[in-house]
Order: sequence, then C-alpha cells, then structure tokens
Amino acid sequence: MGTGRTWAAVGEAYQTRLDLLNRDFSPPAWLASLAGVDGSRARIAALLERIQDRVRGTEDFVGPTTLFPVPPGRVLEAGEGDCLDRANLLTVLLAQLGLEARVALLRIAGRPDVSPDVPGISLFDHALVRVDLEEPLWVETALPPERVGELPVVCRGRRVLVVRGPGSRLLRTPGGGGGGSP
Repeated sequence: MGTGRTWAAVGEAYQTRLDLLNRDFSPPAWLASLAGVDGSRARIAALLERIQDRVRGTEDFVGPTTLFPVPPGRVLEAGEGDCLDRANLLTVLLAQLGLEARVALLRIAGRPDVSPDVPGISLFDHALVRVDLEEPLWVETALPPERVGELPVVCRGRRVLVVRGPGSRLLRTPGGGGGGSP
C-alpha cells in the first residue's frame, strides 16, 4: 500500500486496514463515565485526558513498519503508543461516545508537504484526529486536553489525508493560510 491512483483510493484502502485492526476492540469500563460530560468539546477533552493518563506518548511513527497503528486494545494494555496509535484510539473511543472522528495523516512542517498529484500512504509522518462537529475540530493527541482544537505550528496549513473510506480526501489543516479546505 505505497501509492494509489487517487487520494480517495489510498484512504479507502487505509480505512479497510483500520477497520480490521479495530474490529475486536472492547471499550474500557471507564469510558461510560464520560458519557455524562456535557458538550462535545468537553467530552473530547475529558477523553483525551484519560488517554494521556493511560497511554504514554512515544516518538512519531517513521518508516514502513509503522504506517498502521497498533490495535487499540493493545495500546491500552501496553500503556504507550505513538501519535498514530493514540489518534486511532481516540477515534475509536469517540465513536463509542457517539462522536464521528477520523484519523488524519500528514507530513509535518520542515519537510516538503505532500503533493496532491502523488497519492501515497508512505508520505506521511504524523497523525491527528478530525472530529466532525458543526465546525470540524482538529485534535493533536500530544497537546494538553485544554488545548483541544489547537494545532502545533508544525501541523498548521499542511495537506492532510482525512481517512474516511471511499470518502477520504486530501484537505489542509487550519492555520498557515490553508483554512482546512482542499
């Protein structure tokens, strides 16, 4: 799964792999306590705080062996994961709380941005989460929960593949003049 004909095809193949990795996941018992948190943004922040308390962040993924996350149950058991592991875990748990979220892959600043003309999964080196609210909300799992919706400078205005099966699209993260559109 190096390159594809279109970004939608790359995203669809990636989503298929995520679905396989996530299919046997059983949410932790503590997740039910977050259902009563009022407001989507507050619920996301509370969930991120729980994840950060339970899963130590490791270095960002690099190279072909880490293009896919570790299954979310194993991430919770191990108590550690890279940005992709934590982004996938957050999306799976948000779905359990009734919030639609997607893994979003990008190449951080300091390196050339991905080209819209050359679709390929191996081009990315970082993962965020895009939560589909009235206004899309971007989540960097390494930032403190009170900063939900903020992106570090290295992630602003970058092309990002929002993984959504056949509806996957290459967008731009907010900031840096990109605004979050294609």
